[in-house]
Amino acid sequence: MADLHVTERELLTDYPDAEMGQLPMHHVVPRLDQTPGSIRLAAPRLGQHNRELLDEIGMSPGEYQDLKKAGVICGGEA
Repeated sequence: MADLHVTERELLTDYPDAEMGQLPMHHVVPRLDQTPGSIRLAAPRLGQHNRELLDEIGMSPGEYQDLKKAGVICGGEA
């Protein structure tokens, strides 16, 4: 991360993370003058979207809870 090429090209940048405070991530590539791009959202927490995805395939709330209790999935709660 301290390599001259990495620092001069600003390839890494710190992004906020709920658990770690700041997390070094690769910057958006390519960064263009007129449309530089940006990272708009942090990565989801592990299991954050499980409920919504399993709802889409028709899983009942009881089936979902059974999977959580068995340790098959996590609920993604903070």
